Amino acid sequence: MIETNTVVTIPTQLQNESFGFVKVRAKTKKPFEKEWQKNPYTYEQIQSWIDEGGNYGVQGGYGGLIIIDADTPEIDEIITKHFPETFTVKTPVNGHHYYFFCEGIDKKIVLTKEPTNEEEG
Repeated sequence: MIETNTVVTIPTQLQNESFGFVKVRAKTKKPFEKEWQKNPYTYEQIQSWIDEGGNYGVQGGYGGLIIIDADTPEIDEIITKHFPETFTVKTPVNGHHYYFFCEGIDKKIVLTKEPTNEEEG
């Protein structure tokens, strides 16, 4: 088997010193440092981790950045129909991350769907 080395790069649109980044081990997507939510890295700081072969995640709530993780076709459809076009990244499981700028939001917000009578049982 031939192993290929994938070069990890941060897209130009996210190379912003006011954004927050988190260290992720190579070929994974899960942060590993304790209290990573409270200790974001700057673009410059995370770049040295990437240069050493690490991976990264982007944290919403820094620099007015909001990330919508559309992990179902239904969420994808809502975003594409009702939100303005924006920088978007395809996820490995056929979802998308949509990046928006919205001043005044400074923490993670999780939206959930209220179950309907049919879904409740």
